[in-house]
Amino acid sequence: MIAWFMKQTKWTKIVLVGVTVFVIMAIAGVGNAPKETTKSAPAAANKTAAPAKTSASTTPATSTAHPLSPAERVKTAAASVLSDRLKDSAFDAASGNATVQFQISENLTSGMMVDGAREDSVEVSKAILAAAPEVKQVLIGVYGDAKDAYGNTTNEQVIKITLIRATAEKINVSGMDWEKFPSIADSYKELVNF
Repeated sequence: MIAWFMKQTKWTKIVLVGVTVFVIMAIAGVGNAPKETTKSAPAAANKTAAPAKTSASTTPATSTAHPLSPAERVKTAAASVLSDRLKDSAFDAASGNATVQFQISENLTSGMMVDGAREDSVEVSKAILAAAPEVKQVLIGVYGDAKDAYGNTTNEQVIKITLIRATAEKINVSGMDWEKFPSIADSYKELVNF
Protein backbone atom coordinates (compact mmCIF):
# COMPACT_ATOMS: atom_id res chain seq x y z
CA MET A 1 0.00 0.00 0.00
CA ILE A 2 2.81 2.42 0.85
CA ALA A 3 4.54 1.67 -2.45
CA TRP A 4 1.33 2.45 -4.34
CA PHE A 5 0.92 5.73 -2.40
CA MET A 6 4.49 6.80 -3.16
CA LYS A 7 3.90 6.37 -6.92
CA GLN A 8 1.00 8.86 -6.92
CA THR A 9 1.29 12.52 -8.00
CA LYS A 10 1.65 15.29 -5.45
CA TRP A 11 -1.99 16.44 -5.86
CA THR A 12 -3.35 12.91 -5.59
CA LYS A 13 -1.43 12.48 -2.33
CA ILE A 14 -2.84 15.76 -0.99
CA VAL A 15 -6.40 14.72 -1.86
CA LEU A 16 -5.96 11.27 -0.34
CA VAL A 17 -4.53 12.66 2.90
CA GLY A 18 -7.33 15.26 3.10
CA VAL A 19 -10.05 12.65 2.56
CA THR A 20 -8.44 10.35 5.13
CA VAL A 21 -8.30 13.13 7.74
CA PHE A 22 -11.91 14.07 7.00
CA VAL A 23 -13.11 10.48 7.40
CA ILE A 24 -11.21 10.03 10.67
CA MET A 25 -12.64 13.28 12.04
CA ALA A 26 -16.15 12.27 11.00
CA ILE A 27 -15.80 8.90 12.72
CA ALA A 28 -14.37 10.49 15.87
CA GLY A 29 -17.10 13.15 15.90
CA VAL A 30 -14.67 16.06 15.89
CA GLY A 31 -16.33 19.30 14.77
CA ASN A 32 -19.84 18.09 15.47
CA ALA A 33 -21.84 20.20 17.83
CA PRO A 34 -23.12 18.30 20.83
CA LYS A 35 -26.69 17.23 20.39
CA GLU A 36 -29.14 18.32 23.01
CA THR A 37 -31.38 15.66 24.34
CA THR A 38 -34.31 16.26 26.55
CA LYS A 39 -36.02 13.64 28.58
CA SER A 40 -39.64 14.03 29.27
CA ALA A 41 -40.52 13.83 32.89
CA PRO A 42 -42.99 11.25 34.05
CA ALA A 43 -46.59 12.34 33.73
CA ALA A 44 -47.05 12.64 37.47
CA ALA A 45 -44.12 15.03 37.76
CA ASN A 46 -45.54 17.33 35.08
CA LYS A 47 -48.61 18.14 37.15
CA THR A 48 -48.33 21.28 39.18
CA ALA A 49 -50.15 22.07 42.32
CA ALA A 50 -53.00 24.53 42.08
CA PRO A 51 -52.01 28.03 43.16
CA ALA A 52 -52.95 28.93 46.68
CA LYS A 53 -55.86 31.34 46.94
CA THR A 54 -55.17 34.61 48.67
CA SER A 55 -57.49 37.34 49.76
CA ALA A 56 -55.48 40.06 48.04
CA SER A 57 -56.14 40.63 44.38
CA THR A 58 -53.27 39.97 42.05
CA THR A 59 -52.20 42.48 39.43
CA PRO A 60 -50.72 41.47 36.09
CA ALA A 61 -46.98 41.82 35.71
CA THR A 62 -45.95 45.05 34.05
CA SER A 63 -42.93 45.66 31.88
CA THR A 64 -40.04 47.36 33.61
CA ALA A 65 -38.49 48.58 30.36
CA HIS A 66 -37.88 52.31 30.43
CA PRO A 67 -38.10 54.40 27.30
CA LEU A 68 -34.92 56.15 26.28
CA SER A 69 -34.45 59.70 27.51
CA PRO A 70 -34.01 62.47 24.92
CA ALA A 71 -30.25 62.52 25.67
CA GLU A 72 -30.04 58.75 25.08
CA ARG A 73 -32.00 59.07 21.83
CA VAL A 74 -29.66 61.86 20.68
CA LYS A 75 -26.62 59.70 21.45
CA THR A 76 -28.09 56.61 19.78
CA ALA A 77 -29.06 58.56 16.63
CA ALA A 78 -25.64 60.23 16.42
CA ALA A 79 -23.83 56.93 16.92
CA SER A 80 -25.91 55.30 14.18
CA VAL A 81 -24.55 57.84 11.68
CA LEU A 82 -21.05 58.47 13.02
CA SER A 83 -20.26 55.17 14.79
CA ASP A 84 -16.74 55.30 16.29
CA ARG A 85 -16.14 58.91 15.16
CA LEU A 86 -18.67 60.21 17.72
CA LYS A 87 -16.75 61.98 20.48
CA ASP A 88 -19.63 63.27 22.61
CA SER A 89 -23.32 64.16 22.56
CA ALA A 90 -25.72 65.89 24.92
CA PHE A 91 -29.23 67.27 25.14
CA ASP A 92 -30.29 70.38 27.07
CA ALA A 93 -34.03 70.17 27.79
CA ALA A 94 -34.30 73.84 28.78
CA SER A 95 -33.09 75.14 25.40
CA GLY A 96 -33.97 72.13 23.23
CA ASN A 97 -30.36 72.03 21.97
CA ALA A 98 -28.67 68.79 21.01
CA THR A 99 -24.88 68.99 20.94
CA VAL A 100 -22.77 66.58 18.92
CA GLN A 101 -19.01 66.42 18.61
CA PHE A 102 -17.36 64.11 16.10
CA GLN A 103 -14.05 63.40 14.42
CA ILE A 104 -13.71 64.49 10.78
CA SER A 105 -13.15 61.67 8.27
CA GLU A 106 -9.78 61.50 6.60
CA ASN A 107 -9.93 61.91 2.83
CA LEU A 108 -7.70 62.61 -0.18
CA THR A 109 -7.87 66.40 0.03
CA SER A 110 -8.81 68.89 2.71
CA GLY A 111 -11.72 70.05 0.52
CA MET A 112 -13.09 66.52 0.43
CA MET A 113 -12.69 66.28 4.21
CA VAL A 114 -14.68 69.51 4.70
CA ASP A 115 -17.44 68.43 2.29
CA GLY A 116 -17.64 65.08 4.11
CA ALA A 117 -17.92 66.87 7.47
CA ARG A 118 -20.70 69.07 6.10
CA GLU A 119 -22.60 66.06 4.81
CA ASP A 120 -22.05 64.14 8.07
CA SER A 121 -23.37 67.17 9.98
CA VAL A 122 -26.61 67.21 8.01
CA GLU A 123 -27.08 63.45 8.20
CA VAL A 124 -26.49 63.34 11.96
CA SER A 125 -28.82 66.34 12.43
CA LYS A 126 -31.58 64.63 10.47
CA ALA A 127 -31.14 61.40 12.46
CA ILE A 128 -31.26 63.27 15.78
CA LEU A 129 -34.29 65.34 14.80
CA ALA A 130 -36.15 62.20 13.70
CA ALA A 131 -35.29 60.34 16.92
CA ALA A 132 -35.92 63.19 19.36
CA PRO A 133 -38.83 65.52 18.58
CA GLU A 134 -37.84 67.64 21.60
CA VAL A 135 -34.74 68.87 19.80
CA LYS A 136 -35.08 72.37 18.35
CA GLN A 137 -31.57 72.75 16.97
CA VAL A 138 -28.35 70.76 16.65
CA LEU A 139 -25.02 72.31 17.61
CA ILE A 140 -22.18 70.48 15.90
CA GLY A 141 -18.48 70.49 16.64
CA VAL A 142 -16.26 68.79 14.08
CA TYR A 143 -12.81 67.83 15.34
CA GLY A 144 -9.66 67.22 13.35
CA ASP A 145 -5.90 67.42 13.51
CA ALA A 146 -4.61 70.97 13.19
CA LYS A 147 -1.00 72.15 12.96
CA ASP A 148 0.23 75.28 14.61
CA ALA A 149 2.92 77.59 13.24
CA TYR A 150 5.59 75.43 14.88
CA GLY A 151 4.45 72.23 13.19
CA ASN A 152 2.83 70.72 16.30
CA THR A 153 -0.36 68.75 15.68
CA THR A 154 -3.30 68.81 18.08
CA ASN A 155 -6.82 67.44 17.80
CA GLU A 156 -9.17 70.38 18.14
CA GLN A 157 -12.48 71.72 16.92
CA VAL A 158 -12.07 72.71 13.28
CA ILE A 159 -15.67 73.42 12.21
CA LYS A 160 -18.62 74.75 14.20
CA ILE A 161 -22.14 74.37 12.77
CA THR A 162 -25.67 75.10 13.99
CA LEU A 163 -28.74 73.72 12.24
CA ILE A 164 -32.26 74.45 13.41
CA ARG A 165 -34.96 71.87 12.75
CA ALA A 166 -36.57 73.78 9.85
CA THR A 167 -33.25 74.21 8.01
CA ALA A 168 -32.14 70.60 8.46
CA GLU A 169 -35.49 69.28 7.24
CA LYS A 170 -35.22 71.29 3.99
CA ILE A 171 -31.79 69.93 2.98
CA ASN A 172 -31.71 67.18 0.38
CA VAL A 173 -28.44 65.40 1.19
CA SER A 174 -28.14 63.62 -2.15
CA GLY A 175 -28.70 66.78 -4.19
CA MET A 176 -26.84 69.29 -2.02
CA ASP A 177 -24.00 71.40 -3.40
CA TRP A 178 -21.72 71.30 -0.35
CA GLU A 179 -19.88 74.45 -1.43
CA LYS A 180 -23.11 76.38 -0.71
CA PHE A 181 -23.67 74.75 2.67
CA PRO A 182 -22.02 77.52 4.75
CA SER A 183 -24.61 80.02 3.49
CA ILE A 184 -27.50 77.59 4.13
CA ALA A 185 -26.54 76.53 7.67
CA ASP A 186 -27.95 78.68 10.43
CA SER A 187 -24.41 79.15 11.72
CA TYR A 188 -21.18 77.95 10.11
CA LYS A 189 -17.58 78.69 10.99
CA GLU A 190 -14.34 76.99 9.96
CA LEU A 191 -11.90 77.52 12.81
CA VAL A 192 -8.81 76.57 10.79
CA ASN A 193 -7.78 77.16 7.20
CA PHE A 194 -8.24 74.05 5.10
